[in-house]
Amino acid sequence: MFGQCLVFIVLSTLHLTLANDDPSLNQFRGHILKNNGKYEIVTSLLDSYKEIDSKMDNILATGFWNQTYNITGWSVLEIKTSENQTNIDQVYAAGLLEGQFTRELTGMQWQNTINEICFNRTDFCGKLKEFFLIQLNWIYTQIDSHPNDDYWHQIYLLLVQLNGLIDGNQNISRGPRKQLEDPLGFFLFQVATSIDDLAIHLGFDNITRHDSCSALIK
Repeated sequence: MFGQCLVFIVLSTLHLTLANDDPSLNQFRGHILKNNGKYEIVTSLLDSYKEIDSKMDNILATGFWNQTYNITGWSVLEIKTSENQTNIDQVYAAGLLEGQFTRELTGMQWQNTINEICFNRTDFCGKLKEFFLIQLNWIYTQIDSHPNDDYWHQIYLLLVQLNGLIDGNQNISRGPRKQLEDPLGFFLFQVATSIDDLAIHLGFDNITRHDSCSALIK
């Protein structure tokens, strides 16, 4: 088992006017609890957040979100998982909390950069979905066929965390799982910079390039 402490510094080059310039309205705290097999997402503004007893044995993750991209161009996300919990619960909870904190920013990013990929491109995205399903099904098979392999276990954890991110973004907790329900949904964030190469591979040469990518992770 392991404890995660993740700090993401997210840079936005856009001036997003929906953010509030009042610092007290940009800072959030939250945590994930597990009770009777169900996952509970709790987030609120920093000033109204109620601290939880750190000795509780059902705390999966805690986090902080400083949503200041409209002020400084940066936002900061901190998530810490409980090392006494299973790896599966830790990564799923980390995804849940990140997805919940970043819902607004993720929605804007989708509209700005991802939504156009499949807009009026039924043929292309049909082929793209088919391609992704083949690749993902192969990955699922490898995970199931190598239950004691460290590499495939890490791939499994990545998929569980991605599904946690999706659930947090949609404000629902469906529990840890590896299968992605919609390969043309959140998964596109992961592969957007490869869309042009995939388009050529699939026989489409008129797809807009999405080849710029940058990140700073501490």
